[in-house]
Amino acid sequence: MRVFIAINLEEDIKGYLRRLQNNISQYCHYANFTRPDNFHITLKFIGEIQKDHIAILKNAMDEATAVHSPFYLQLNKIGCFDRRGSKIIWAGLGGDLKKLKKLYICLENQLKDVEKDSRVYSPHITLARQASLTLPFDKLKENIKIDKKYIKVKDIYLMQSTRENRVLTYRPIAKSSLKQ
Repeated sequence: MRVFIAINLEEDIKGYLRRLQNNISQYCHYANFTRPDNFHITLKFIGEIQKDHIAILKNAMDEATAVHSPFYLQLNKIGCFDRRGSKIIWAGLGGDLKKLKKLYICLENQLKDVEKDSRVYSPHITLARQASLTLPFDKLKENIKIDKKYIKVKDIYLMQSTRENRVLTYRPIAKSSLKQ
């Protein structure tokens, strides 16, 4: 099974991000937009595992969350990564990024046997992949304003990535809560 650890989003944030996608779509020749049910903030991509490793991952999540209290992130900008001639468009985050980074580092330390990502951790919410824009991205950013909505981080999830009827679907299979 293919898994990753993430922060899931509340329905009101997912609804807002869907409306944001609708605004962005008017500036795209083509884009593969993330399904609203799949919106999340990745903490750690794990990859393929055997089912018997779920307990190990859940224990690492429990250890990481036991020393952190809930905190808030905030939507604050739109950005993009260039990938092979197309763009990945994302919503960027502000708010208590120090607490997010500490949670990420703690999780990385708990998962010391899992390969570490060589890229710098860049928390974001993917809105669209393979985007082909009708105007330069800087112009799109000028035309799309993002509301600074708050995201409460109180739980993290082990998510399974599957294809159901050829549709990419993310399903939570384990949850750990930050200490209250």
